[in-house]
Amino acid sequence: MVERIKIGIVGCGAVTEMFHFPALLAREDLQVTAVIDRNLVRAKILSQQSGAQPFSSVLDAMGSFDAAIVALPHQLHASACIELLEAGKHVLVEKPMALSTQECEDMNAAAARSGKTITVGQMRRFCPAVSAAKIFLENNLIGEIQRFHILEGNVFDWPAASDYFLKKETSGGGVLIDTGAHTFDMILWLFGEVHDLDYRDDSFGGVEADCEVRLKMANGAEGYVELSRTRNLPTELVVEGSRGRMVVAYKPNQVTLEVDGKKIDTFTMPTRYPEGPAKSIWHLMIVRQLDHWVECLKSGAPALVNGTEGMKVVAFIERCYKERKSLVFPWVDSF
Repeated sequence: MVERIKIGIVGCGAVTEMFHFPALLAREDLQVTAVIDRNLVRAKILSQQSGAQPFSSVLDAMGSFDAAIVALPHQLHASACIELLEAGKHVLVEKPMALSTQECEDMNAAAARSGKTITVGQMRRFCPAVSAAKIFLENNLIGEIQRFHILEGNVFDWPAASDYFLKKETSGGGVLIDTGAHTFDMILWLFGEVHDLDYRDDSFGGVEADCEVRLKMANGAEGYVELSRTRNLPTELVVEGSRGRMVVAYKPNQVTLEVDGKKIDTFTMPTRYPEGPAKSIWHLMIVRQLDHWVECLKSGAPALVNGTEGMKVVAFIERCYKERKSLVFPWVDSF
């Protein structure tokens, strides 16, 4: 009989209920032994589906699992992960890794002291279309990258279990630190370091619903990113190179390549995993991310998104907020 890794889930909100929990329960080599939420009612709901024991605090549950998934409000990531790491637990923490680079450094230091690993849930890297785009770019299929743009957004409809994302002190910000944590991890992974940026949003002191970023990459490429919680945008990456063009559409999981003025093909990536077809592309990314994390736990191999990688995204977001300018609105400028 295969020895099962005991998993604790810290935070029983929507992302846990909709994505992490189904992915965990589908695996025979994992056993969810603890579900932890300060709202014990939420923990009990998930415990009834898995046989795991519900807890209202991490400390009380610590002896019942080997590794943990942390899916808490952003401002709790650092303290929870440090507590878990110092207790000898491996950790997979939802994005963003933390609210500041200082918190990330503290988390990485705790991992180094304990000899345990911290992995960050930047699931966009596990979208098959994005993985394919990485390979195409590394093989220079469209030549030297000159520019790229991303328009990503939807009218906000996330079935949140709390209001933490509406408060700057608990979320750290709005659409930039939420959706943007995925978007800019992907950009840094595909295109390298950012040399210069111009960031603008509509926060006026609260959490931003819309933002735009103009980028100059270290390799000379220029980028434009627009993120929104108020508008339905295409949700795709368009890359222009010296020889061609590539469009990466996440939701349909497709990559379209044009080289030397000719369309090569539209590649639709597989959306199956061992238990059957994915319920959605987001579900598939979580499943593939979990596969990778568990393989790293078993083999000792380094994670694709370790604490150093996770901190890069936080540093970028921190820089954007520090250099923030206001979006230009005609109804504001007219006064």
